[in-house]
Amino acid sequence: MPIRNSMTMALAFGALFIVISVGRLTEIVPALSTIYLGKVVMALWTIAIILRPKRKTNYKTAEVSPIAKCGVYLALLACLSMVISVWPSQTLSSITGGLFILVYSSMLLYMTLTDEYSVLFILRTFVLIAAALAVLSLSRYTGQRLDLRVIAASYDTNDLAYLLVTILPICIALSTLSSGLEKSLLKVTIVILVASILLTSSRGAFLSLLALGGMVIYRGGVSISAGTLKPTTWQRMKRLVAAGIVGLVTMASLPHSTTGRLSTVASLAHDYNTDTDLKEGRLSIWERNARAAVWHPLGIGLGASAAFDAKNGGVYKAMHNSVLLVFVELGYAGLAVYLAAYVLAWRRLSLIRSIIPKKGQFDYSALASSLQVALVTNFIAAFFLSQSFSAVLWYLLATIAAFTAKAEGETFRNPADILRTN
Repeated sequence: MPIRNSMTMALAFGALFIVISVGRLTEIVPALSTIYLGKVVMALWTIAIILRPKRKTNYKTAEVSPIAKCGVYLALLACLSMVISVWPSQTLSSITGGLFILVYSSMLLYMTLTDEYSVLFILRTFVLIAAALAVLSLSRYTGQRLDLRVIAASYDTNDLAYLLVTILPICIALSTLSSGLEKSLLKVTIVILVASILLTSSRGAFLSLLALGGMVIYRGGVSISAGTLKPTTWQRMKRLVAAGIVGLVTMASLPHSTTGRLSTVASLAHDYNTDTDLKEGRLSIWERNARAAVWHPLGIGLGASAAFDAKNGGVYKAMHNSVLLVFVELGYAGLAVYLAAYVLAWRRLSLIRSIIPKKGQFDYSALASSLQVALVTNFIAAFFLSQSFSAVLWYLLATIAAFTAKAEGETFRNPADILRTN
């Protein structure tokens, strides 16, 4: 009983911290910031983990979780970038502020997720956060792009869409794996999330939705259990036609301002972002900074990309591309580690999908499938935003690392067997 109680306390504080950090609770309720709520909860979370009795078996070794190693390596590169930073004060501020909290909380989350119950609890927490932010935004919708409408909010419209489209596949998976009232509530939440994503008019999130739809048609769903037969070509064609009809009806139901912005995805020539003569356009930002970054193999320092843009003829603009941002700030090594985190997470989840059948009420394979879809939607949306070190991404990766370590630990007696299968 003491073990279960201490585990529950750690899980509760972890979930609350995620609500505060990902849900921006102190921004929505500013009074909470005066009591340092985030710091207090993190301290309690740490204490709960320290006081938790040690288990006899621990599968979360470095060999079993290369995803966790990627996070550590990227953090070390970010700290070392202080030496070569073109904007040392900003790099130091980024390291001591956001990076430290992100790395430490991700580590705590990884240590907290020790069983199926804790994994599902945190995934439900992600969905709860997304649903709450979507409902809050919809309640303040004025006919323009959907926004939180919170003064000095760190989430802008595109950031909100990025969060929602990352969590959407998880919500779909939980609705598939649940029953009763929870299933009904999750289905309603799916509709709310999709509507909110579309009303943000975020083209990156819209492309993520299209990718999600494509994977559903090709695979036969978001959550695919082990041993499930792949859809036939005819079944895929029927689903494609049905998806096309639903898409047309949905687009016809959206406000003209939303459809007008989203339609530019098919006519990029008319989008200012593709005009390389405009310094503020994204293509212009990407082109000039990518060319300059080639000659800075070690990077230019964490958080220094805006100064780097100005140095290369820009106007202190953000990269608006997570892949390019890592490349510019942390160089070739940082880019390699960042992409490796996605690839390793995908491979670990693929391993689970292929070898682990459903165990009782917990369908490892179906959940692994949905987490793969979440990786895809996250990567596509992040390709148009500066989200390389977002809490959404790294908490998702920490959850995947813990989930795969748990699943692999139950399947293989020796962690080295995992490496031999790859």
